[in-house]
Amino acid sequence: GDPVWRMPMWDPYLADLKSPIADLVNSGGGFGGSITAALFLKQFVDAKSWAHFDVWAWRKGKYGRPEGAAACGLRAVWAMLQKRYR
Repeated sequence: GDPVWRMPMWDPYLADLKSPIADLVNSGGGFGGSITAALFLKQFVDAKSWAHFDVWAWRKGKYGRPEGAAACGLRAVWAMLQKRYR
């Protein structure tokens, strides 16, 4: 399956999402990219539990597999759903 691990939600990185023009920018300054992406989403999610899959990935095309990041994280989500609801 796909490797998955819990990332820290380090609130000091929220400062990287501040903007003099908008309420919030959608990406930080280059550090903690996965963490700042999750912190950005957290501003709009009311649910107690949620998941963010940072799926930037790239692979070369093969027969039957397209070039790029096709279905990244899908196996991990499917395995979690099967484990939880079987």
